[in-house]
Amino acid sequence: MITLKNLSKKQFIQASVASLGLIIFGLIFLYVFLPSFKEDIHDLYYSAYYDFVIDPNLSTVADKKANLSYCGTSDRMQKLDVYVPKNLDKAVPVVVYIHGGGWISGDKSNPFVTDYGAEIVKNGFAFVSINYRLAPHFTYPAQNEDVNCAISYLNTNAKALNINTAQLAVMGDSAGGQLASMAALTSPYKTQIKAVVDFYGPADIWAQVTRKPTPDKWAINYLGTANNENLARQASPMFADLKGSPPFLILHGQNDQTVYYAQSVNFEAKLKAAGVDATLVGVKNAGHYFTDKSQPSISSIESQMIVFLNKHLAN
Repeated sequence: MITLKNLSKKQFIQASVASLGLIIFGLIFLYVFLPSFKEDIHDLYYSAYYDFVIDPNLSTVADKKANLSYCGTSDRMQKLDVYVPKNLDKAVPVVVYIHGGGWISGDKSNPFVTDYGAEIVKNGFAFVSINYRLAPHFTYPAQNEDVNCAISYLNTNAKALNINTAQLAVMGDSAGGQLASMAALTSPYKTQIKAVVDFYGPADIWAQVTRKPTPDKWAINYLGTANNENLARQASPMFADLKGSPPFLILHGQNDQTVYYAQSVNFEAKLKAAGVDATLVGVKNAGHYFTDKSQPSISSIESQMIVFLNKHLAN
């Protein structure tokens, strides 16, 4: 019988490496083929991200209510987090944030919450970050419907959450920017939404599907097809009825190769032609995200965002 005592140092190392390899292979197998295990890993990651990154930044200024089921299900993708300023003496305006990730990935706990969410709460607004069902398993309009369901939940529970949903803005980055824009333009709650902050969201989904030199596979997954221009236009803020829309603040990197900057240029022009208060901030030295080399700087962008929200969400 071979025991650990009988093994040479080399054999022990080889056995350890083999065992570790089997464990890693087993974990990868479970991650790929067992959805519940994959969800547990995601929950563990994002929980750790909150504890070590978001919490230190927000816990001093915000009270958090986490993982609230907003659509009558226990689905982890239909939950939201609410951050409200500490020591409230009245209900405050609320900003609903919709994460990016190409409609196929992402989570309500992410760097946007750390940076922009904290700044929003510090300036007296509640900040709500939502999850939503993801493509390719769920296709358009499932994601849009989840945004609507989240707003409905906030309306129903506004008093308990100490938020004023009569003064509500939506914001999002990338795919989340498109979902935020669509909520303000086409949802049952569009007249309730007072402002939109759109970080480089695609305004023209068909332009994404037919993007050169390579089509946007994430947009195709979102639609569930690469061959339906009418459906793509239906899912595009660019082709919605823009009259009477709330004010838009659009922020977009001029070197963006994922969603071309020209989309936001054209979208701003269409909004203005429809009589909408729209401002596009073209960010230099920036692609599909902003860095410390971007101009204007991230701190300047935060300041512009707060000025915009104060202007349009004033009680």
